Amino acid sequence: MKVHNSQINDFINKVNSNYGAILVYGTDYGLICEKVNDLVKSYFKNINSNDVSHNVVEINSQELIKEPRLLVEESQSISLLSSKKIIKINNVTDSIKKVISSYLEKPGEDCLVLLQGNSFSPSSAIRKFFEDHDTAKIIACYSDDTQNIEIMITNMLKKENISIDIDAKKALIERLGLDRLVTKTEIEKAILFAGEGGNLNYKDTISFVGDQTLINLEKLSDTTFLGDLKSTFSILLRLEKDNTSSVEIIRVLLRQLHNLLRIKISTMSGLNLETVINSFRPPIYFKRKPNIYKQNKSWSSKKINRALSMLYKTEIECKKSGAIQKTLVRQVILGLCLLASKNIN
Repeated sequence: MKVHNSQINDFINKVNSNYGAILVYGTDYGLICEKVNDLVKSYFKNINSNDVSHNVVEINSQELIKEPRLLVEESQSISLLSSKKIIKINNVTDSIKKVISSYLEKPGEDCLVLLQGNSFSPSSAIRKFFEDHDTAKIIACYSDDTQNIEIMITNMLKKENISIDIDAKKALIERLGLDRLVTKTEIEKAILFAGEGGNLNYKDTISFVGDQTLINLEKLSDTTFLGDLKSTFSILLRLEKDNTSSVEIIRVLLRQLHNLLRIKISTMSGLNLETVINSFRPPIYFKRKPNIYKQNKSWSSKKINRALSMLYKTEIECKKSGAIQKTLVRQVILGLCLLASKNIN
């Protein structure tokens, strides 16, 4: 059953396991992540713990298609810290419909399944299934218009008593596009830059939105997935010199893989490659597009999923290890460069 835009916030605040499963999909990856995180927080709001990560289990959608029993087994497993559980399934496609349909015939008690996917056409099997289901819910996340993004910027800065000049705000919206995740990240950067009670002018805004670190991170992402080992490590050394966090590097690489997977899924469903690439918000810089075309050609879905697993594992290890984060990042980037040159279908 579809949750209409005007009802989304109320629905999230009252979410419970009675729904069985919720599909969050659309073209705005940042908004999808935001709504999924809001659902997780709301579901666990009555638990006396600041860390609910041990109650959230992630299952790879491709693995689940091969082994459908994993969903049932995980939903029935008992947590020592809480009776409530969330199972997250990312990058879902129509292929998972049979698994979810079977699971919802007898869903796990106190277990909520959250599915996250890209844009589905009205004829999509998984979309139609959720829209027609009596209890399961579906939430669509499409790019905000400029007015909504402007309101979000104003509200975030107002909380910190920070003012922003009109031309600075316009520049911010023009440069960042309509992706909420990207915009929120840059506004958080702006808040740190201005400090509580400060002001942001046009010159300040342009300086941090177009910083060299971001440009180098995009270059690193491109050279890594093209398998250009020499260029990749040259850029990585520059980022390390600028004290760029290991987790930030991993997140940029993850984002690029999610973009490549979105392109694969969309083109497999019949959409034109150029149309899909041009639909990204914020838009892909025109000089990067030839690299994206090459990556799409050389990276199969299977290869992308293997790379995602490598990066997720490294991110977890980085958060635990502290001192050897740089080594871990170098190792995984070396592995990704080598993987880029392999033919895996």
